[in-house]
Amino acid sequence: MPRRQGNHKNTTAMIGDFLHLPLQNMKELDQVEFRNERDAFQYDGNALPLIAAAEYATRTGDVAFLEENYLELTRGADWLQRQDEQFLKKPERRLDLIDQDPSSDWKDVVGREGVVAYTNAVTYQAHVSMATIDRLLGHPETAEKREAFAAALKEDFNQRLWDEKSGCYRDSEADARFSPDGNILAVVYGLAEGPRADRVLESLDRVADSGPLPFQAAAENYPKSYVPLWLRAAGLRHYHDAFVWPWQGAAFAVAAARQGRTDMAREALEKVAAAADRDGTFFEIYTPGDEPRPVRTWAYESERDFLWGAGTYLWALQELREAEGAQAPPR
Repeated sequence: MPRRQGNHKNTTAMIGDFLHLPLQNMKELDQVEFRNERDAFQYDGNALPLIAAAEYATRTGDVAFLEENYLELTRGADWLQRQDEQFLKKPERRLDLIDQDPSSDWKDVVGREGVVAYTNAVTYQAHVSMATIDRLLGHPETAEKREAFAAALKEDFNQRLWDEKSGCYRDSEADARFSPDGNILAVVYGLAEGPRADRVLESLDRVADSGPLPFQAAAENYPKSYVPLWLRAAGLRHYHDAFVWPWQGAAFAVAAARQGRTDMAREALEKVAAAADRDGTFFEIYTPGDEPRPVRTWAYESERDFLWGAGTYLWALQELREAEGAQAPPR
């Protein structure tokens, strides 16, 4: 999960980290309508905990965790569904994907907006995950309704965001640039299937092979107008486009492993592992190019011991081992 779940604003945590000041422990998040520092709803702040909860309970059998947190999980899922359905009330809108304001996802310091592939991919999976939770807790009728809603989102996602010519999903409905995040998760979550999933993997693999560490946050830089002045002044103009985020390389390995491309998955993971081994830990962001290094500017240092990067690596390693085990001939 990319965002801190708790009562601190991200800016507070960043300033505390920069000044090496201790912060109080996070409290439970007691609201679902969370707005970030740029006063934008953080849709994935609700979606990703639902996905994580379902994954955790499925793998561990800890249904008691779901029972204890069912009210909060349901509130998050229902809030996300309302964000989809509000657009159905407009006569000119037939489809019900989230149409976000700028900075409403993990790329919270760039102004991408509208129907964004990443946001709608995690929202789709959140509804699928909540259906899994409902089934585990003995609510089959509720689960069926959530699955039907997710199926409608999947159809809309493919209608509005697929670019047949390029063989991948657009960054957003209004922006044709190639952004790895939405494409990777479209394969991981099964929004892309069959030949379409193969084409997305091929597009991702071409980008992954272009450097020693996959992937830059976007294949093309966002317009300067997307990036706030304070970020540019801090030397972080390319925080969410040209800089390299290792978590995306690991998530790509998950996508490849789930499609049976274990060779592709292993190559990506080896690149991520090589950087972590060289640097002694997982860093948040790296410079692009042939010799990627943790980003450091006069005002910012790439976070070390970055849990999102380490967590996605371990997730991908587990997926790769399971995929290779399934492919191994029986003894």
